[in-house]
Amino acid sequence: MIEAFVLTPQEKPRWRQPLKHLFDDFFPKATTHYEWHDEPIPFDVMETAIAQGIIQAVMAWDAVTQEPLAFMLFSLESHRAIEITLVHMPALLASEDDITSWKTTFDALMTAFLAHIVTLPGWDCVSYALLGVQERLVLMTPWYGLKPVGQTIQVFDFTNQLALPLLAKQQHVLPPLTGGVRTRAWQPSDRKQMPQLIAKAFRKQSDALWDPRFRSPEGVEQVLRLFDEGVMGKHLTQCTTMLTDGEGMFEMPIGFCFFLNSQFSKANIPLIGIDPDFQRQGLGKQLLCASMVRLVEEVRAGRLLVQTVDATVDTENVRALNMYRRIGFQETHTYPHAYLNRDTLAKSYYGKRFAKDMVPGA
Repeated sequence: MIEAFVLTPQEKPRWRQPLKHLFDDFFPKATTHYEWHDEPIPFDVMETAIAQGIIQAVMAWDAVTQEPLAFMLFSLESHRAIEITLVHMPALLASEDDITSWKTTFDALMTAFLAHIVTLPGWDCVSYALLGVQERLVLMTPWYGLKPVGQTIQVFDFTNQLALPLLAKQQHVLPPLTGGVRTRAWQPSDRKQMPQLIAKAFRKQSDALWDPRFRSPEGVEQVLRLFDEGVMGKHLTQCTTMLTDGEGMFEMPIGFCFFLNSQFSKANIPLIGIDPDFQRQGLGKQLLCASMVRLVEEVRAGRLLVQTVDATVDTENVRALNMYRRIGFQETHTYPHAYLNRDTLAKSYYGKRFAKDMVPGA
């Protein structure tokens, strides 16, 4: 029989050693099997974070032998999303065919997790990026009300001999912008208008399903502050491009393409969007192309040392995928991203099962 439980500071003597055993198995596999960009924090740091409630965890073990079987890490973020960081099951790595053991252990973890979060206020959705070997769990996530959406990483590689010629070709074949619509460089004065525009552009996008910040201007403001403070990388204002309609005092921003210097020699496009009233007119390609041309100019002038640019796109968004491909981006890998909204949980089997414990979302 498998038992799963949320780790609490009071029961630390019970779970510390079994969790360390599982963590020691996970640590050398983090960047390989789980595709983490960096090594995890040391166990003693994670242990302290769990004890202080900064990180939360669920562990599963054999109730008879008390052999540790798996653990899950998650946290309640300030933007009202519960982020599942990791599900590590040694059995998942040991055999690709023994689905029964995966299902039983994962079921125990998820049941304990869902029973726990129904008692937590202050969240709107659950977000789980199934990176690396966790992708094998994707077919099980709908059993617990999570909906998986495919994500693909698009990369523009300056060392790829076809990338720059494709960008140059698009630059020359795109029709000129008309009707007062134009692209221009980012200006400091644009900052005040961004929360409203981004929220409007992302309201019906999948990003808003697992990140509540994109559902309102106030939430978007939280994201932009991270850009302002350099938390996610340096904001490359010289490459960030605006799409506007009108001129002078009548100029209205209708699109945006942000660039961050996320890592040394790497740039990232964290946000790109068009006001819904101006979508499906080919303006997204115009905006992305103009933005990439600005970046290339900075690289060729020696003002930036960027070698690659990446962006994340839904696999279901065929128009966006084609837009990136035509400009010279290439898919490197895909992964599923599962999400669960609070109202969906309330209506699900597990939500009804734990209904007596469910607290309001506020």
